[in-house]
Amino acid sequence: MMPFVDDQALDAHLNDVRTNTTALHLCTAEPADFAGAIATSIANKAAPPIALPSDHPAGGRQIIIQAFADGVTTADGTAAAYALVDATNSRLKLAGPLSINRQILATDPAFEWSDLPYRAPDAVLAP
Repeated sequence: MMPFVDDQALDAHLNDVRTNTTALHLCTAEPADFAGAIATSIANKAAPPIALPSDHPAGGRQIIIQAFADGVTTADGTAAAYALVDATNSRLKLAGPLSINRQILATDPAFEWSDLPYRAPDAVLAP
């Protein structure tokens, strides 16, 4: 029998990420903490648009970091990961690899972002 996790519990986690994220950073490496996100950031977007939790097609729940076209570039480099941070409390909320690395130039006026879902999967039994 599989353990059960109520959608409200999954949504509480996702809503914490959604409501307490103050910025999205594109990073040269996947950070392990807030300091790592800031140190490896080469572009950012203050208050990124994040959709309310919803059902994920593969099960579980999801939030979607929604598309925008006004991200700020801050340094040259290759973005390999993203990080959602709560700068008010110096916390890394969520981080992950980008599906495709992105070349960023500090002289670019802005960067664009396409929808990116983050999935909180349903509970599964440990092996």
